[in-house]
Amino acid sequence: MNELMKDSHEADRELLVWLARRRVFTTADLAATAACDRRQAVLTAGRLAGLGFLRRVQRGVYAVVPLEARPDGFQPDPVLAVSAALGKQYAFSHFSALMLHGVSHQEHRTVHISAPGVRSRRLNVGTIPVHVHNVERKNWDSATSRVKRGGQELLVTTVERTLMDLLSLPADKQDYDELVNVFRSLLQRSDHPKLAVEASTWGTKAAQARLGHLLLHYGKTGGDKGIPFDGRTGDLATLKSPTYFGTRPRNPANRLDRVFNVIYPKVA
Repeated sequence: MNELMKDSHEADRELLVWLARRRVFTTADLAATAACDRRQAVLTAGRLAGLGFLRRVQRGVYAVVPLEARPDGFQPDPVLAVSAALGKQYAFSHFSALMLHGVSHQEHRTVHISAPGVRSRRLNVGTIPVHVHNVERKNWDSATSRVKRGGQELLVTTVERTLMDLLSLPADKQDYDELVNVFRSLLQRSDHPKLAVEASTWGTKAAQARLGHLLLHYGKTGGDKGIPFDGRTGDLATLKSPTYFGTRPRNPANRLDRVFNVIYPKVA
């Protein structure tokens, strides 16, 4: 602690409390909190990282190392790290949205983010792989909500948009069993009319057919609710050519849903 006290503005109680409450921050955040210039904030962060109190994520972004953790083995929260590095104009989406909604605890190494008017690409924040998705601006505001994580407010796609995002992925990026479980969980949380709007105005034809397949086979929610949309699954798109869902051509486990022309793997 004596090392921290060399310069009063670096070690005042307010700054130490702020650091203890943060999990990831930028040097710009630190400069504003410590009422110092950016250069001094960079020097302060670098010195605290050298002492093992911080872990550098990338230039200008640092994670606070818990006292019980070893600095050399500590991995920062990937969602908070990406938010700090890339800004809050992005919404966490796809598998990252599932995690933030508490639907899935399965680890997906890549962090997925979406925003209108951006270039779809892959990049890295430190050692964290990130997939950036470009989306249409139409209906974007209604397709996002906010969640709290690590004392911060993050933008995330709604459960309805998240489901359509996952159903729009190429078949070789999907795990059928995982998506069936995700669908069952999201269906309990979703606003069914809103899901219908997402499916009809945003989802691709293939995604609509996959949603129809899930509703047909797994859409019963218990009680007298039955299948959403009053059972009118026929309102969703069907395809002239079949779409693959979580499987590949010539897979011996393939089955065909003739209603929606969806090829899917046989479930044990």
